[in-house]
Amino acid sequence: ELVEYNNKRGFHTEFTFHGGEPLLINSELIDELCSYYSSLATNVFFNVQTNGTICPDELLAVLKKHNFHIGVSIDGTERLNDENRVYINGSGTYKQILRNIEKIRRAGLDVGAMATITASVTRSAREFYDFYAENKLDLGFNACYNSPNSSHQENKINDVQFCKFLSELFDIWI
Repeated sequence: ELVEYNNKRGFHTEFTFHGGEPLLINSELIDELCSYYSSLATNVFFNVQTNGTICPDELLAVLKKHNFHIGVSIDGTERLNDENRVYINGSGTYKQILRNIEKIRRAGLDVGAMATITASVTRSAREFYDFYAENKLDLGFNACYNSPNSSHQENKINDVQFCKFLSELFDIWI
């Protein structure tokens, strides 16, 4: 109903696969869902936000078929990223994420990045900025604020740290 409602009013509809790890979803199911929604209107768009550690070829083909925009979670350089983004065995994910970003690009898909701004990142604005510039990644980010449900509180930031980081990042950018 949402797609039809938006279509009648000249709006587009976007679906974003996000949370957990959406690239674990069966590629046939994603293809079915996207085909169905695309059959309802021409102005339907698809996105996925992934941790970037897996990138099956058969799923890339489906994402390409439906013109997905892919967002990959990566927090900057290897040092910054692997501080928090690790496999269950404790090893860092950075190298695998970069390999998969290149794989996504070779498949002809649009890829950008989403970073979590931690205390470590706020102390490394130049390193952070240079990473995304050198890797030609468009960037979105979220602040790592205190979460009452998280056991990892040492890397959280407050509003003052976040604003100072944004100001420093802006100064680097201009």
